[in-house]
Amino acid sequence: MLTDHPNLPTIRKLFTAELSNSKTRFDEIAAQLTQRRAEIDDQIGAFCVFEDLPVLQSGPLAGLPISFKDQFHIAGTRSGFGTGQPTKAKSVSDAPAIAALRKNGAKIIGRTNLPPFAMDFQTVDGAGHRTNNPYDLTRTSGGSSGGGAAAVASGMSLVDIGADLSGSLRIPASFCGVMSLMPTDGQFSNQGMLLGETRKLDHFARPGVIGRHADDLWIVYQFMRGATTLPEPLGFDAVKPIKIGWGVDAQKHPLCADVASIFSTWREAQDVQKVRFGALQQDLFAQERRQEFAFLMGYETGGLLPWAVRQMARMFGGDSAQRSPDFLAQIYHGYGRSKLQYEAGLKRRERFIKSGIEMFDEFDVVITPVTPMAAFHHVSPSQDRNGVRDYDHSFEIGQQWIGYMDALTYYTGAISLLGFPVVTVPLGLTAEGLPVGAQMIGHPDKEKQLLSVAASLFS
Repeated sequence: MLTDHPNLPTIRKLFTAELSNSKTRFDEIAAQLTQRRAEIDDQIGAFCVFEDLPVLQSGPLAGLPISFKDQFHIAGTRSGFGTGQPTKAKSVSDAPAIAALRKNGAKIIGRTNLPPFAMDFQTVDGAGHRTNNPYDLTRTSGGSSGGGAAAVASGMSLVDIGADLSGSLRIPASFCGVMSLMPTDGQFSNQGMLLGETRKLDHFARPGVIGRHADDLWIVYQFMRGATTLPEPLGFDAVKPIKIGWGVDAQKHPLCADVASIFSTWREAQDVQKVRFGALQQDLFAQERRQEFAFLMGYETGGLLPWAVRQMARMFGGDSAQRSPDFLAQIYHGYGRSKLQYEAGLKRRERFIKSGIEMFDEFDVVITPVTPMAAFHHVSPSQDRNGVRDYDHSFEIGQQWIGYMDALTYYTGAISLLGFPVVTVPLGLTAEGLPVGAQMIGHPDKEKQLLSVAASLFS
């Protein structure tokens, strides 16, 4: 296990006046992180083999050390996008989501690994460079932001800027025992996150942050929004109990026994005077919601693909679709690019969003699983076509077997559909010593309240 590392300070402590000059302190921490990387990253593989790092710009963030998923365009540099090789041309501009960080003087200390084009839930780049889980090197760190989560968990990075479409922040954070923030859909542009620098998706693809503390997530989130000074500390009204909607039902939805036990143990440990739990009146993970997300995502991502590529996937993806009826089959359906069906799907999505917002009339946050299982042993794809991978692997969950793609998106896709902000929080360790995290879901555009609850419960 490579998570035992020197205690790193919080970002707020790095900025406080009681410490000496901030830039000097940041330089010291950056050197400490670099040394840690030199000692252990040959075992973990969190960072990319090839890294084209930009020149540091001066600014009020004074060299705050941050790592970045190698999915973002950074002006004057070449990115790999998980292919294992850098692009031939240098990026013209910074991706909008990271532009403020760069402009105001954050220091990029490394580019973290991802699967090709962020299209897998394990992190192995196109050249075979694999990211291992710091808790057990024989297991995956998750994906697609697996490099960033592993770097933070093992003390090689304070925070990592990643992205999430159908679980790419949440799954690695859960598997590696760290926190992540996926802000409300639309708060940040996702332009500059695709191979084509000016391309973007209308929905779902969200830049976000991986870190060790809720307050670190809050600070970097504000810096991404353009703040140049520390935001006020997080705080939740201690007089009122925190009201949590409980979205965990192992009888209705697949959940491995060890994961279900972690959720039950955590709930039982809460002070009943401070935390109140209640049952949800809607099924967030109904099949229609999971399939709706995959169809809409397929339609939008399909718009970035040539017609011939989409048709090939639909014609020859029958076996894949059969193994993944709720995810890949629906993506292929979306590749058909029926505008009429897409618009009807968006209308259904609006109804799901409206009913989802009603949950917060009763609850402050909602807690659900991230995946049905903890981090699993590395699995090789049954097929890999230039980074587009397929798996014939299935997971045994309770009394059923569920295919790779459907299992890993079961809880994340339906939440992506809503576009609500999510903080991934660490609940505990299984008997095998593997982390289990939860999705803590908040009201749209109320990231501060969501993170305040997370800080109160997971200090």
